[in-house]
Amino acid sequence: YDCHFHPADTDNIARGASHIPRRQIEDLPSLDVHKSLRKICNDRRGGFCYELNTSFAWLLRSLGFNVRLAVADVGCAQAIPAHVIVLVDGLLEDTNASVLVDVGFGTPGVCDVVLPLVHNNQTLDKHGDSFRFVHKEGIGEDERFDTILYRKRLVTGNPHDNEEPMYRFHSKDDLPNDAPEFAKGLHHVLNHSPTFTGKRLCVISTEGGHCTLGEGYVKWMERGEAVRVDEFETETQWREALEEHFGVVLRR
Repeated sequence: YDCHFHPADTDNIARGASHIPRRQIEDLPSLDVHKSLRKICNDRRGGFCYELNTSFAWLLRSLGFNVRLAVADVGCAQAIPAHVIVLVDGLLEDTNASVLVDVGFGTPGVCDVVLPLVHNNQTLDKHGDSFRFVHKEGIGEDERFDTILYRKRLVTGNPHDNEEPMYRFHSKDDLPNDAPEFAKGLHHVLNHSPTFTGKRLCVISTEGGHCTLGEGYVKWMERGEAVRVDEFETETQWREALEEHFGVVLRR
């Protein structure tokens, strides 16, 4: 995974990285970016936020971008913040605002859109979602954060689909890959989060939305609606779906 490229358009890079599978835990994840790179690039295994976003930050730095990592509290309600996001400085010519890119979030949408960190600025994505940031000092019980990212689904037709907080973070964070907060969050999801350890799940972005592989099904979503669902019963069929639709081959 040696890199010899010149700085390029982060938006295009983010779109490409969004097509890497986001997978729940099969091999235990690591905060060692080189282990993550080998897993994602060489073994084509996919990953989840600690692996994908730290690897994406490594790629952007290799391309010449000024990149920072920040810890994020998903839903603004995690007992221990357990997500990592990527902040890029100096990308926008007409403003000093940084941008957020998050290729490791489990719910597609934010994964393939570049979001300028401008207060109350609305950004739309191709899936029909609207994003905006709210900046306020001293957010959270310990006043750890200063920014909340909100998302509103615009195309579902459901009047009850209100704007919801995706996560909160501090816009000035510049944490190392092995930051104690990342280690604490990783330990928490590995030991106390059934979302990550209680089921097998793989998600990948598509041109129209995303594709999800769960236990006994693979489902395609576009603009908030299921457009195709294939069901199966055997382990062999599950592994075949994982290879066919996500390019991931598990060791037996």
